[in-house]
Amino acid sequence: MHLEIETDYMAKILSLFETEYDLAKALVKGDADAQRMFYEKFSYKFLAICCRYISDRMAAEDLMVESMMKIFDKVSQFGFKGSFEGWAKRLVVNEALMYLRGKKNARSGDR
Repeated sequence: MHLEIETDYMAKILSLFETEYDLAKALVKGDADAQRMFYEKFSYKFLAICCRYISDRMAAEDLMVESMMKIFDKVSQFGFKGSFEGWAKRLVVNEALMYLRGKKNARSGDR
């Protein structure tokens, strides 16, 4: 039953944004419904990406949230060429790599 309600809600929200470009345009405008929809649609995928790079689940969750905030901040830089989801995933991967790089540099500085 809960899944039906959630599916109906997502269908309602998705109908507002017929394409990922419509969603991106709404995000550029700072639309809170678009941000909520984007988060609900992609947070699990992005968390999975973070978990592939970072074994600490709490750190991966933090990184996913930070990545979402960065996506919302940088969405105006999306050039509407290619996949918006692909652009966002690349940003998440880059954030994970920067996290690992910072962690590696912190460890080498401790020596």
